[in-house]
Amino acid sequence: MSSLSLAKHEREIGRVVAVTGTKVVVELHEEQRSAVHSYPGGLATVAQIGAYLVLPVGAGEHCVGILTGAYEHEGYEPSAREGMTLQLARPRRTVHANLLGTLSGADEFKHGVSVYPTLDTAALIPSQPQLRGILENAVGAGDGGEVVSLTLGNSPVYETVEIGASLDDLFSRPLALVGNTGSGKSWTVAALIQRCAETLRRRGDYRPKFIVLDINGEYGRAFGREVERRAPHEAYVDGAPFQLPLWMFNLEDFLRFFRASEATQAPMLERVVTGARAETHIATAKDGERSYVANLWQGVWRVERALAIVDALRVLSKATREKFVGNNTLKLVAGLREAVERLGEPAKVAYDGYLGSSLARVEELIGGIEDHALLDQAHVMPEAVADRLSELWPLLRGALDETYRVLSMKAGVSGVTADAPYPFPPGSLDDSELFDRAMASMRGQERIREHIATMQLRIRRMQQDQRWSVFYRGQAEGLGAVLEPVVGESSAEVVIVDCSMLAYDVLPFFCAVLGRVLLDVREHGAADDRLRRPWVIVLEEAHNYLRPYREGEEMGVTLSRLNFERIAKEGRKFGLSLVIASQRPSDVSQTVLAQCANFIVHRIQNPDDIEYFRRILPMGFREVLDQVGVLIPGEALLMGSAVNVPARVRIRPPDPPPQSDTPRPSRDWSKETKDFDVAGAIKNWLGEYETTEAGGEPSEEKPAKKRPAKRGDPGTRGAT
Repeated sequence: MSSLSLAKHEREIGRVVAVTGTKVVVELHEEQRSAVHSYPGGLATVAQIGAYLVLPVGAGEHCVGILTGAYEHEGYEPSAREGMTLQLARPRRTVHANLLGTLSGADEFKHGVSVYPTLDTAALIPSQPQLRGILENAVGAGDGGEVVSLTLGNSPVYETVEIGASLDDLFSRPLALVGNTGSGKSWTVAALIQRCAETLRRRGDYRPKFIVLDINGEYGRAFGREVERRAPHEAYVDGAPFQLPLWMFNLEDFLRFFRASEATQAPMLERVVTGARAETHIATAKDGERSYVANLWQGVWRVERALAIVDALRVLSKATREKFVGNNTLKLVAGLREAVERLGEPAKVAYDGYLGSSLARVEELIGGIEDHALLDQAHVMPEAVADRLSELWPLLRGALDETYRVLSMKAGVSGVTADAPYPFPPGSLDDSELFDRAMASMRGQERIREHIATMQLRIRRMQQDQRWSVFYRGQAEGLGAVLEPVVGESSAEVVIVDCSMLAYDVLPFFCAVLGRVLLDVREHGAADDRLRRPWVIVLEEAHNYLRPYREGEEMGVTLSRLNFERIAKEGRKFGLSLVIASQRPSDVSQTVLAQCANFIVHRIQNPDDIEYFRRILPMGFREVLDQVGVLIPGEALLMGSAVNVPARVRIRPPDPPPQSDTPRPSRDWSKETKDFDVAGAIKNWLGEYETTEAGGEPSEEKPAKKRPAKRGDPGTRGAT
């Protein structure tokens, strides 16, 4: 139908009286006083907020708009009699609609508007085929191939029409799912995953991969993975205890975990962690090389220590060196001799090049020093000894560099860094010998010890604090063994990582490290393998560990935000995406939300949350957000690139549902209801500070349904 035609269409309810770049104003026909419009093809509601209008713009093409407001105006028009000033009141009823896209003649929806409706264009109620083209047949971003539509529920405005979204677009890029507590957010998360699995099963043999960080322990029931008994400070993967060992941390994780200062503690901690990883790596070398490499490694530490002494003496003035007593000279020489011997005879034989010749020269110089020292009874370092020490320094440094090269050839140890995910016993970071070795080549060791003493105390206290035991208990064989139940070949399609028993300050570190490791694994895949069987991480209650930057925030929150911001920005390229679920969008990093391509918004009543969220949405969607305050539980607004148009949807309930029940005082305050077990809760609380065996069970016979300490209570945040 031409936009210039004035013949009234059977589904016409009014005419366009104003057009802007994104909106149209339609004046309803005077006879359109009823709330419904009847036409031969059916019955439709008129001026319903969230309903759609179609506006003819050419042969078989229609613009599509969504109603955002309805108004009645008291207008006036002059009398037909000339010279009379009498005016007759004439009420005008208008509706405002945001333009969303275009329907082709085949009722296929396209995003964007190229031809606008003009003034006096007819405004039509969409037909059933047009509604299906708008709401059911999702276009999504896609790559031009087949679009798989995921049905989420029905439209509250059009009861018989289902709401579909592009499955690929929904889960290939970050998705935000927000809403106040009790609005149906947890149900929607479970329903999304269940519907996705059902849709793919109908298409054939598919294996989706969802990893749910279950902060409240409520999703196990929805996927048949309930934890029968939860122990304090324990995490679970699909009902089985799960440890995230400390050695999976990288250097950035360690620095924030132990709150190491940048000046002295950070470089020292880097050396200690590197040494711990290298020693364990040496222990796993081949049997024929293990003792040889271990001997070389011990030699490295000895030479580092000797270098520190020689370097200190080398820069001393002549007068100062003369005060160096003979006994100290003898100790120095003994240390140098032991350092060279620890490098081992095999090194001189196998590498009779630079290393062998330099070691021979070192031994010759040491012999000369020993002769001088033994003959010196005046406890004064002779000038010849000082000269030999000055000559020793570059030789020892060269020998040390060559030794590192040998280690690299034999065991790859010189390539080990603090970031390398090689296992080591977490308790080894409390080993004073590792710190001594790390300080061996550094000047001012007494001053350094003072600076690192507080960090060593934190390391010791956190190791003894049961709240952090999820990082200290259990030793896996390696990275593959830790990740097997989460993303291994035998892992489930939907993996529930139950974090509900972790303390408030432990949770951000746990989520941050697990998320970062999953991204690192995907990044290190072969170029043609990165997008195979992508993973989706569901961040439930994300406001607990994904908050915007605030001065003085906890290190765990900082680390978690940075890691998940990186996943939100880079994960798509490596087959890793996010579903961010939260009841407080204003407490979620704006960087993460800004990366979201799709939004499912349940009822939000806090004005700050609404305005925060409104700023993130595209311009055309912001007025639609006005409905969020009146949504009923289970209803949501669906917006983004996975759907053709913003749509109000009644989410189809999950089966089975998650364990997200709300207390009912009218029932739960009954005298027949058993009292809350205060004594048991106190016992669990005190148990946080008692040593328990790895994987220990709760002290009470019945399962612990909640964390011993309420998240958010400052009293649960112990000093570390």
